[in-house]
Amino acid sequence: MANIINFVGFETGDFSECLFVSGTASIQSSVKRTGNYAVRINPIAGVDGYFSLGQYDSAGIHTTFNLVNTFVKFYFRYVTKPTSVSELICQVYDSAPSLKISVFLQSDGKILVSDSDGTLLGTTTELLSANTWYRIELKCGTGSNATYALLIDGITSLSGTGNLLTSNGGLVNVGKVYDSNNNNVDFYYDDISIADNTFPGPSEVRLLKPNANGTFTAWTNDYTNVDEIPHDSDTTTITSSTNTAVETANLESSSDVGITADGINAVKSFIIARRSGLVVNAKVRLRSSSTNDDTSGSDLDTVYNCYGKIYNNNPSNSAPWLRSSLDSLEVGIVHNQAESRQALCTSMGVMVDSISYVTGTIISTSTETLSVKAVKIAIGTTNAAGAISLTIITNNF
Repeated sequence: MANIINFVGFETGDFSECLFVSGTASIQSSVKRTGNYAVRINPIAGVDGYFSLGQYDSAGIHTTFNLVNTFVKFYFRYVTKPTSVSELICQVYDSAPSLKISVFLQSDGKILVSDSDGTLLGTTTELLSANTWYRIELKCGTGSNATYALLIDGITSLSGTGNLLTSNGGLVNVGKVYDSNNNNVDFYYDDISIADNTFPGPSEVRLLKPNANGTFTAWTNDYTNVDEIPHDSDTTTITSSTNTAVETANLESSSDVGITADGINAVKSFIIARRSGLVVNAKVRLRSSSTNDDTSGSDLDTVYNCYGKIYNNNPSNSAPWLRSSLDSLEVGIVHNQAESRQALCTSMGVMVDSISYVTGTIISTSTETLSVKAVKIAIGTTNAAGAISLTIITNNF
């Protein structure tokens, strides 16, 4: 199973979970794969548009990572592709940052991959069609002759070796990172994840919002002041100037947000907070059952930033997440400054990265009762209406 170091589905309704944003990039709700939001990158010729992702450190700060092998998954859809040559859709950098690998969308709909010095590593035979979501996964190794691979919808399209620098991966830039060939483009991205051991695979991101006061209520105001999506800055907040004061909120249930089965890849606790004057340190708390798990604490900025922590396992028992365990979670903030200095929090919640399940409709039920049988399933092609032919044959041993 993939060890997820970060994921984002843009369900905060803004770029709070991103390390950096540049150019023509927006969060919108009209075109999305899952959830309520997705990113649109639609710069004109000569203009860039992209965002950056790293990982959360032990203090809860979004910063660069340090990976020998970087595995990135993103869902990609285009309305307008380049009309000339190609434009970037994703890059991996080291922490300097220096470029390790680039992924381009060509004018013919194929994907091109090049290494750190711009050498072509490969071009796919697959053609991406407009207005269609594709799951793109990229492996970027480390070394002057390191391995890379590109998957489209789980199928390996390209693989091999290239000069991917001897420094580890540290940053992923997603979008038209710079203008390569003077094209207008219109790209959409959703449900992105980064892992350090294998391809993340299919998944979707859901947000659990505060819906009641939690176990701890030592800050001024309550959960109704931190449940807005997107956050409303200083309009509604919880505040505290008291060291060790804790505020937590109960959350929507898994069924409330459409998580209907197990297969939880990772959970992210997050707060969006700032300080009002002198330095204030704060921790992000995730409470699972009766277990409190906090970040080590970070000094809040004077502007609102997102602080968080990724959990591949449940902190209450160190076991993989179950859907039922999501329903006992609380999220919150801990004031961690000895001096009486005010901290403000405008939003908090829990993001869940879970496997995407496909449901179907029962079209026929066999009248035969199976005992010891050999079962053969044959799947045919998809017809124009999108239906798949399915044949099931049973034989006695």
